[in-house]
Amino acid sequence: MGCIKLGILGTADVIGRSLIEPSKKVERLNIYAIASRSDEKAKSIAEKYSIPNYFSGYDTLLNNKEIDAVYIPLINSLHADWTIKAIKAGKHVLIEKPLCLNSEDLKRIKECLDDHPEVVVLEGLMSQHHPFSDKLLEIIKNKKYGALKSLKTKASYNINEPNDFRLFPEKGGSVFFEEGLLWCHLTQICLGLEPLGFDTQCDFNGPNGGDHIFQTKLIFQDGVTSELFCSYAHPYQADHFINFEKAEIKIKNFWRPTFGFQKLKMEINNLNSVENEDYVFESQNYFFNQLNFFIDVIEKKKKNIPIHESFERIELMEKIYNKAKIHTTSC
Repeated sequence: MGCIKLGILGTADVIGRSLIEPSKKVERLNIYAIASRSDEKAKSIAEKYSIPNYFSGYDTLLNNKEIDAVYIPLINSLHADWTIKAIKAGKHVLIEKPLCLNSEDLKRIKECLDDHPEVVVLEGLMSQHHPFSDKLLEIIKNKKYGALKSLKTKASYNINEPNDFRLFPEKGGSVFFEEGLLWCHLTQICLGLEPLGFDTQCDFNGPNGGDHIFQTKLIFQDGVTSELFCSYAHPYQADHFINFEKAEIKIKNFWRPTFGFQKLKMEINNLNSVENEDYVFESQNYFFNQLNFFIDVIEKKKKNIPIHESFERIELMEKIYNKAKIHTTSC
């Protein structure tokens, strides 16, 4: 297969960091076209990033036979519909996280994929392509520091732009579905997603009635827990805390590899030793890794991450979110 020709559905600001810049180092990818609902906007962004073709309307791009795959960075409420349209058009899909927001949309996507098994769909959970996940899983399996006792993720930053879609629930804006997804993936690889129960707290008192601050705690067998605190109203933080019987592990600023090629440190505090056991990963970029993986899957050089893993995350997160809504309504 020659160079993959990719089209972009939408002109979201994130495309510069998530696609355009990392794609410059990906030889097998050609950013071929971009589409917007506005012809003027499509032309402007195409000129800004030297994209050779632009279209007015997403359907026009999907109908272009030159295009092999699409990247979808639209607002969350549009993810399911345009993923399905892209699949039906025979385009491979890299869809920004979250894949969708509820089990009804999951069912529609699954049915569409069943009818088009040749199409590759990859949820843009970019951190899953960094080796820190494999390293952590290795530590858990070999029990180097004893049994896993707890996980905790803290992810927060301030959104100061009042028109940011993430502040509008009707557009799929949600701190839980945006920032909580990385916590859910970490929990999935370390503990699975079948907790014995969970607690959750959210007042839904953010702008436009959104989940501006969200907390949840999953409870597993033997008292093992996985907790999340995420917020659009607190100072920047992006840390994972993983506690074992004999060690405490911290992955600080796990968002760093979204800002260019950056090193990432796994700080390991061995409770039975005074020696420093930190592990430093060489400079990597989540989005660069993700693009290479996406192309490898399209070219059949690698197997795709099973889509049911995305389904499992959304199903659990929907239950957690709905419980928080019910609790808030009943108070």
